[in-house]
Amino acid sequence: MTVRQQYITRDIQDCIYALISGFSGAPWSAWSYTLGWPDFETPGSKTGIEGDFDPTVYILEPVKTNEFEQQGGGNIVCEWSLIIGFWLNRDSGGPDEMQVWVSNMAYKFQARQAIHTATFTVKLGTTTYTNTTLTAQGIYVNGITGQSYEMSENKDAFRREMTIYLQV
Repeated sequence: MTVRQQYITRDIQDCIYALISGFSGAPWSAWSYTLGWPDFETPGSKTGIEGDFDPTVYILEPVKTNEFEQQGGGNIVCEWSLIIGFWLNRDSGGPDEMQVWVSNMAYKFQARQAIHTATFTVKLGTTTYTNTTLTAQGIYVNGITGQSYEMSENKDAFRREMTIYLQV
């Protein structure tokens, strides 16, 4: 396992970001990606949240939800939840585009063998891992829930979130 325990939340977030932002083709190439809560003055922004902005995927910091000890080994295994959010406006496709994107993301994470073997490049600390996988980093997808609707102050902006559950 190469995820660093003393930086585990950031390393998990960096691995998921590297994985998702590396997906190619439609609909993946039409979106901007950001770590943490989107600052619409920065990622793909045109005029800010009240105006027109690029469709954005945000990956929030993971939260530890459970901890258990493996039988006989004495090793602690933790379960983490991580929110992946989607934010776009009506000019970028509105609810129809949102549904396409959220469905594609859910499909990716439900196909466990494919998501665990998908390769990406990530820098953790001073070390860059090329053609690595989630499992090579010690991260396993346990499940996915959500596609919850989130309220937006702007009636022309749409937000949805899903939670993935990871074992590290």
